[in-house]
Amino acid sequence: FTYSHICSFTNYNHTPLIFNLDNMKPKTFLTIIVCLLFVASGMAQQTAALHSNGTVTFFPNSNGFTNAVAAAADGDTIYLSGGIFPVSSFTIDKKLTIYGVGHSPQHTLATGVTQINGTINLISGADHSYFSGLYINGNIQVGTTTQNQNVSGVIIRRCHINGMLRLTHDGNED
Repeated sequence: FTYSHICSFTNYNHTPLIFNLDNMKPKTFLTIIVCLLFVASGMAQQTAALHSNGTVTFFPNSNGFTNAVAAAADGDTIYLSGGIFPVSSFTIDKKLTIYGVGHSPQHTLATGVTQINGTINLISGADHSYFSGLYINGNIQVGTTTQNQNVSGVIIRRCHINGMLRLTHDGNED
């Protein structure tokens, strides 16, 4: 008797998608599992998944995003499910890659939009961070003082910012 680790799913054309788990690379397998968990959670609960040093840690609930950022190390990746993540105002001071499921309701019906409500402050140390698939209902600001506004190489791709993108601190110490 031989047991093979095979998973099968069907896509929107009802064509079977088969994954042979015996020959799959661990990183590919992990990515598939994380994606399946996000689809399974759907709109029921906001979840952030922190991928750090080969392990994945889940942060369920609306504070998951801020908790994942706090727990992340320089160079880590955070995946966000659909849902609203209220952040008020918080600071990123390390290189992070952050993926949401998307910002357009027409194209994210199954998962919902990844929405961040509040201001994201990028300060020295956040160089080369990457943001994708987010609807930001607030601002992205580089620097909170003139001393910590030296940030470079940040990529914001496929995001909608319903607020302001401030590329330098304005000199006012709010």
